[in-house]
Amino acid sequence: MRYHVSSSSLRKYLEQYPEPRKEPATLPPSLESLLDALSSRAVKGNEAKEMLRAFLLKHQILPSREPSTGSMHPTSPLLDLFYRCLDRNLKAGISQNSLRDTLASTQAHTRTKQFLEVLRTTGSVNAFPMDIALAHIATPKRLQHLHKHTSWFVSRKLDGIRCIMIATINWTQRDPRVTHLDTLSRTGRPLTSLASLRTQLVKDLVDYPDLAALCGTPDSHGMTHLVLDGELCALRPTEDARGDGYVEDFLHTLSVVRRHTDSQTPIVFFPFDAMPLDAFVCWRTYLEQGRARPLQARLAALQAWVAWCLAHQPATCVRRLEQVRVPDVAPEDVTIMLAQAIEKRWEGLIMRADGPYEGRRSNAMLKLRPTQEAEYVVREAVVSQMRLPLDGHYEERPALSHVVIKHKGEPVSVGSGFSVAERLRYGAHPEELRGKVVTVIYYQESTKDQSSSLRFPIVKGVYDTARRTL
Repeated sequence: MRYHVSSSSLRKYLEQYPEPRKEPATLPPSLESLLDALSSRAVKGNEAKEMLRAFLLKHQILPSREPSTGSMHPTSPLLDLFYRCLDRNLKAGISQNSLRDTLASTQAHTRTKQFLEVLRTTGSVNAFPMDIALAHIATPKRLQHLHKHTSWFVSRKLDGIRCIMIATINWTQRDPRVTHLDTLSRTGRPLTSLASLRTQLVKDLVDYPDLAALCGTPDSHGMTHLVLDGELCALRPTEDARGDGYVEDFLHTLSVVRRHTDSQTPIVFFPFDAMPLDAFVCWRTYLEQGRARPLQARLAALQAWVAWCLAHQPATCVRRLEQVRVPDVAPEDVTIMLAQAIEKRWEGLIMRADGPYEGRRSNAMLKLRPTQEAEYVVREAVVSQMRLPLDGHYEERPALSHVVIKHKGEPVSVGSGFSVAERLRYGAHPEELRGKVVTVIYYQESTKDQSSSLRFPIVKGVYDTARRTL
């Protein structure tokens, strides 16, 4: 069987035309179908070379160009093996690394196949086991090593239930079809009360015009298996202007997912990662071979789909979780971001390094939340002029600036945590606040100039009497 394109002619073409000249009308879903197209001369000449370029780039086999010199990187083992396939030169000369990578890829494919067989047979993969990314607590020691990653993505820590969704999509017909959509807990057990959510998610996927960019290239059978990793939440609206307009109801979420029948209670899904099933199940192999996509690339495809759902699917259950890219994060930046999160009444923050997916608990994923909470008596309520809104108009008004409490005998000022209404009320009547008990949450205790204080303290609640009754 001849393919009518040699590796040397392809190399010369790529060097002569380093940028794509024309996007192919269609891209073969597998290596077999690509070679069939070349052998049958369904494509030929420069059109065939452009199809080869697009296929190799799509599968991250073709190395990138050196920005300084414009020359190609040395061929990778997989690209070298591909060139040998093109030249039908497989008798000898395959390096140990090429053979190792090929065997590893075969083993990875076998593991993914076993994963799907167990899932289809039992409806659960809790005994497989299923590896998922988990966060370490952001201790001061771990925060000292943030520089090991060039950038981080920071997002709200949601108070919900982790959910791994696995969508199997058939591409052999004119339009893609979702043949299975599994909803699994973090331990691999099925969540059986989400039929309504699954039905809507199937529609959200098949209606999406750029679904191929989210799912990746189909296998030799014309199938893709997409993993969506995220959080299930039941939401309650809130009028607190300091938040996002909603608050998570964890107990309600828990009661819904524990049911064995479909629930009509509205549950939404906040996806925060997406990847092919191969990259999820065989993440170690992808990591070793350098094939894993960084978080930024995965998020770009995911957020494009979420944005489309919110704009075009009125009944969608998908919600956007904003993930802000922060380069060169320092420990002091983290404490400031956490204070802002607490001010918004969030549970905390999640930090994820911009790197490959790791299905384990690692320092590439950190969770930050207030670790301390205590009650204090208000010693003083300080009033000053503040620019605050009232009925939509900003004016300078006398308002509560901060309260003074005592922590281990030392005075501590706490100015965060009060709503505009509370600031105006206590600004007019500061005596109503003096002597009251307040609950204060804070990041950690600090000592400065030999005295005890609190880092980023925020008033969580004010009680009407000097002694709590609840």
